[in-house]
Amino acid sequence: MKHFEKTITIQKEKIYTQSWSPEEPPRALLFVLHGVAEHSGRYLHVAEKLVSQGIAVYTMDLPGHGKSSGKRAYIKSFDYAVGIVDYQIRKMKLEFPATPAFFLGHSMGGSLAVFYALKLSPALEGFILTSSALKISSDISPLLVKLSGFFSLIAPKMPVLKLDSQGLSRDPKVIREYNSDPLNFLGKLPVRTGAEINRSISFTMENAGRFNYPVLILHGSEDKLADYRGSETFFQKISSKDKEMKIFDSLYHELLNEYEKEEIIGLISHWILKRAR
Repeated sequence: MKHFEKTITIQKEKIYTQSWSPEEPPRALLFVLHGVAEHSGRYLHVAEKLVSQGIAVYTMDLPGHGKSSGKRAYIKSFDYAVGIVDYQIRKMKLEFPATPAFFLGHSMGGSLAVFYALKLSPALEGFILTSSALKISSDISPLLVKLSGFFSLIAPKMPVLKLDSQGLSRDPKVIREYNSDPLNFLGKLPVRTGAEINRSISFTMENAGRFNYPVLILHGSEDKLADYRGSETFFQKISSKDKEMKIFDSLYHELLNEYEKEEIIGLISHWILKRAR
């Protein structure tokens, strides 16, 4: 397996990028986008499995995340983030222009993936959405959600909400590693980040009927960070002819870090390669 990493400047941001690819020409390309407060390095085990199946994996740290520049966990706008994502996906496709390309987004990365599809209609063969943030968790105060838009305008970097890492996985080892990883952000998320996630959810649900890409939607029934019912609603609204959804009973937020991760990564690779032929 070949590994490449590079920090590039996009829109005045220093963006850390990396990729993993097989020794031979890849059968498919997959762009992976992480969730809020984490980083691309946490997907190494996913990349290793997919590369063994002939799938090249490309990823990046969003602004304010991991090894990229910017205030920690701060997303000033989804439109801004989409521009950076689009730049990276275009670079990926230029390397292998004839190879089918897909997008996997996790959590906030999933909501960004859908936002990207609806805004720019990229030339991709399909999307995989894991635990996408398409419905605000009922554990978050409705008043806070309502006020987030206002405070986002007057004090966008104000810290407001700390994620509970205990909700990531049933595996205590995953929680320990997450909490001890210096590249993860463990503080309170800036209000602008939350407001932009809320805004993207409203936009996505209003325009879901225009989404017609092949899509695989995966979610855990015990996800306390991103309500699985958002994925169900999105699945019902979209116009895709080729769409699949699986809700995993009792699983938490990070499906790719649950005890069943091997099964789930295998499901993803099978879905991609079936459409890459």
